[in-house]
Amino acid sequence: MRKQFIKTWLIVLLAVLLGSGAACSKASDVAEQQGADDPRMSVAASNLEEETGTSSGQDENAGQPVVANATKTPAVAANVPSARADTVAPTASAPAPPPATASASPPATAKVPGAATQKSAQNCTISIECLTLLDQMDKLEAAKRSLVPADGILLHTQKIEFKPGDTAFDVLKRVTKEKRIHMAFVKTPALNSYYVEGIANLYEFDCGPTSGWLYQINGKTMGTGSSNYKLKDGDQIAWKYTCELGDL
Repeated sequence: MRKQFIKTWLIVLLAVLLGSGAACSKASDVAEQQGADDPRMSVAASNLEEETGTSSGQDENAGQPVVANATKTPAVAANVPSARADTVAPTASAPAPPPATASASPPATAKVPGAATQKSAQNCTISIECLTLLDQMDKLEAAKRSLVPADGILLHTQKIEFKPGDTAFDVLKRVTKEKRIHMAFVKTPALNSYYVEGIANLYEFDCGPTSGWLYQINGKTMGTGSSNYKLKDGDQIAWKYTCELGDL
């Protein structure tokens, strides 16, 4: 009996060491079997169950091995110094650019609207008259006497704007057209010019064999065709009817 008791205790000890719930259950069964023959074995088995906290039907972790002397190893913090948030790596500072030098620019010249037009614009004056006919009305045909104004002025002095290159003929042609005054002319290829035959229906030879139209520039009778004389700014053009050369 003593040997059987020792054998039972060895089995129980082995179960504790191995942590096997199955071994404990087996030891308990053996103890119960032995306890039937020996009350001391039954008490020992009961005490063993209370000490180990395991019994058949109460061990929820039955069948799971228990690791003896399992110890938790505290986590060791890495001995790495943490970088400070306020530590900034030194950087190479770029040299400051030299201060900008203000360059003095010439003052802008204000443009006057229409200045170019005013500079290129040129003016002249023009007038048309037949004063010589007032004293020689008898030489005119009766049908044309009514064409002569009482004061002998067919066009009072008008200020005209002209373009560079315009001639005395160009201005006469433009003005008579604007004022609805009759004008007749022919081209003379030999002189490369235009000849004015009549103005206001008063033609050459109406008052004699040497009568006709002449023009003057600034009071001077011109010896060239009117279409060949290029106007200058400020010129005064006067078209006059003459009955005899030299009576102007």
